[in-house]
Amino acid sequence: MGYPQHVVLDANGVLYQVGDDIHELFIPFLRAHGCTLSEAEVVAAYRECSLGRFDSAELWRRCGMQQNLDAKYLPLYQPHAGVFPFLRRAKAAGLGVAVLTNDVAAWSVWVAPALGYAFAFLLMIVVLAYQKPLINGETNTETVLLT
Repeated sequence: MGYPQHVVLDANGVLYQVGDDIHELFIPFLRAHGCTLSEAEVVAAYRECSLGRFDSAELWRRCGMQQNLDAKYLPLYQPHAGVFPFLRRAKAAGLGVAVLTNDVAAWSVWVAPALGYAFAFLLMIVVLAYQKPLINGETNTETVLLT
């Protein structure tokens, strides 16, 4: 058995310091901007957006915001200290790096380049509906590859 040629990393808790972005970043951000929805209502809206049923502008609207706050919110995602050295070593070793996330697709695409390490990714995999049960108990997983 040879050495691996690729590695797949999770975004939250691996690349970024935050492990539960909904509760650690999104809800506190909304509260700071006047959102009065319950936690359950915010989580439900976020889930629908992460399933691709509407875009982030609509998510902000459903959470009571008068404007799209992507540009203010997304910089809150901060990388772990060891991410950049790891990505440089992986690239130097010829190891392909992919990122797996079930976040809002547009946010996933925006955050990596904004933090300066999209150069290292072989591809970004956004999984919509990762094991999120449907009404009949089955699961529906749709994968979107973003290069």
